[in-house]
Amino acid sequence: MVLKSIKYTECKSTNKEWAIDEFSLNKINLIVGKNASGKTRTLNCLSNSIAFFGGTGYINFLDGFYEMIFEKDKETLITFELEYKPEEISHEKLIINNQIILERGKKGKGKILYSQMNQMLAFEIPKNQVACVAKRDKTQHPFLEDLAEWANNLRRFDFGADLGKNHFQTKTSLDLNEVDFQNTTQTVAQIYHLGYKKYKKSYTDLIINDLQKIGYHISKIHFSEVGQINYFPPINQANTVYGLAVQENDLKSETLQINMSQGMFRALSLLIQLNYYFLSGKNGCIVIDDIGEGLDYERAKSLIKLLIEKSQNSNIQLVMSTNDRFVMNNIPLEYWQIIHREGSQVKIINYENSKDIFDKFDYTGLDNFDFFTSQYYLKQAVK
Repeated sequence: MVLKSIKYTECKSTNKEWAIDEFSLNKINLIVGKNASGKTRTLNCLSNSIAFFGGTGYINFLDGFYEMIFEKDKETLITFELEYKPEEISHEKLIINNQIILERGKKGKGKILYSQMNQMLAFEIPKNQVACVAKRDKTQHPFLEDLAEWANNLRRFDFGADLGKNHFQTKTSLDLNEVDFQNTTQTVAQIYHLGYKKYKKSYTDLIINDLQKIGYHISKIHFSEVGQINYFPPINQANTVYGLAVQENDLKSETLQINMSQGMFRALSLLIQLNYYFLSGKNGCIVIDDIGEGLDYERAKSLIKLLIEKSQNSNIQLVMSTNDRFVMNNIPLEYWQIIHREGSQVKIINYENSKDIFDKFDYTGLDNFDFFTSQYYLKQAVK
């Protein structure tokens, strides 16, 4: 199941209003925009939607309206609407191929389709809990499982962050089988340990081959004891503490996690987590903010090419963001999602809604970054 489009508004008709016009997504997407145009905020809207279909389903956000359209297969469209105020969901609706199968209003009261009886029956749940979570039942409401699976499989990576570089593990924590896979900033070592236990050498070989493709020539990945450093968060130093290490081909000694460049560790962390995802047979949405941040031009280009190839050969929907010139020049315009903000209103310009402008630019001989800096995309695109 893939996300086809998303709309979002918060604090409507107030001086705090923020709105994202219809954002139509493809299998591969690159969100570009000027600084402060709303790239990260747009990704936040997408990744925050996990709460609507997974976990406890209790909404703690202040104010907003979502409309999300999913394509389960070529014949099935799923539309989800949610409007919430502080401590209360005022509107929720789930539509499959024009048939309303769940609808609720204020005070948690609504109706949902019971599949075995083929009837819409009333329910009442906590007023700040999403019905798509509260009413999950594989027998009576099997249609809710698709949404839960999409939420559970969504991964968000902030490539500009450390992605776990400053987190270390004891043997006890490494042996935990309960791993929060959506906590992509802290669990990389645990995921690598779990992946190696499940998939053995084939898992490590995938990571090593991918790292070599982007210019990091290593022959080994393993755990190594970490020396005495100041740990954050604090841990019991009476236990042996481990971090990831790699053997680079041109060095005699291993490179410890704490000594890796930020760019190298980000690439390592991302590939550890994504290859576990692929080997586990997950199908879903991968969101990467500031892709290529901290990498040199060649490695950033190679990493993006690798991610696109992996996505094209799988059921993965890839959503990336950047404002880096070299990244933009190496991703075809057909994948671009250009954020144009006027005040609090954000419009997404892409090949789908501005095909003529994108096609005409191909004849200019300019590079992709010029398409962005010259604002060529604004010609008749923003209305």
